Amino acid sequence: MRMRLGMLVLLLLSFSLPARVEAVSDPFDPSAVISDAEFNDTSTMSCGAVQDFLAQRTGVLKSYVLDGKSAAQIICEQARRFTINPRILLVLLQKEQGLLGDTSPDQSQFNWATGCAPGWDESRGFANQIECAARTMRNRFDSAPLGVTIDGVTPANRATIALFRYNNHVQGVRDFWRIWTHYWPPTGEGSIPTEIFVDSRDVETTPSVKDPCRSGWLTGAKGFTGYNLVTPNANGPADSTNTAVWRPNLPRAGAYQIYVYIPDRDPMVWPCSDNSIVWDTSHARYTVTHRDGTTTYEIDQAPLHNAWVNIGAYYFSQGTNGFVTLTDQTGEESMSHYVSVDEAKWVWVGP
Repeated sequence: MRMRLGMLVLLLLSFSLPARVEAVSDPFDPSAVISDAEFNDTSTMSCGAVQDFLAQRTGVLKSYVLDGKSAAQIICEQARRFTINPRILLVLLQKEQGLLGDTSPDQSQFNWATGCAPGWDESRGFANQIECAARTMRNRFDSAPLGVTIDGVTPANRATIALFRYNNHVQGVRDFWRIWTHYWPPTGEGSIPTEIFVDSRDVETTPSVKDPCRSGWLTGAKGFTGYNLVTPNANGPADSTNTAVWRPNLPRAGAYQIYVYIPDRDPMVWPCSDNSIVWDTSHARYTVTHRDGTTTYEIDQAPLHNAWVNIGAYYFSQGTNGFVTLTDQTGEESMSHYVSVDEAKWVWVGP
């Protein structure tokens, strides 16, 4: 069956969520927010991974440059300098000023980007804020007095003490944790991730991505929007050559909400024809293969820029039997539009 965006509300209302879902999605423990190992793990994100992460967010930091350095470079350098996890700095940017998602921040948001030493001239400005946050977190960790009680909580490790000494109260630490676990769901022993991503690099393409004139795929420029793919559209089966498949390895059976990402990519020119393709398709057709069959969902990609689109909630079996397929068939005149391919995610709803 085919489903337009207007059907989403009906689909969502069809799920009756069990009360225990809250325990799965919000297991906040103020005494152990992140581990000491996580705090000190500078290898968790390379500089390129930081850029890719920013590129997938809606905020302006993906293309922000200060004194010849990108936001990703500034974050990466200071994280390495003070030996802290770059994810900490990314979370602070969102928690304090919403810079990961804000498309038009004002100068004050850059001036106090991480909420570090507000009002001090030497800490004003984006680069100074990143340096201040990294240095302060390092100092808070190294000098953490174990056994101290802050806002009624006795943290169990140095990393949590550092977060409390930076945020000063439980609510601030909770906000930090919510952002952290939203972007990086727990995957340690005994825990099951609540969000499963299929990165654009792991998309199964037919044919495989080779020379664009042979495969029918173009690779998006990394400098602006991160890794993504585009293919010219086909009117119908007779002209169709390309498909893309997102295939997660789901850790448990149950209901998942599916989101697909539409990138705001650099302008691209199809090199193998005289056709001048400008717009993305208005009829991108995603087919979800789930426990109960298949559902086709149509998205107008043209007006979307760095946007997650919810394509419904479905029941899936554990493992790799469920997937999402995107075809190049749009019903529009062949070679008149692009079809964009980026990442997808499955968000746990309930059993």
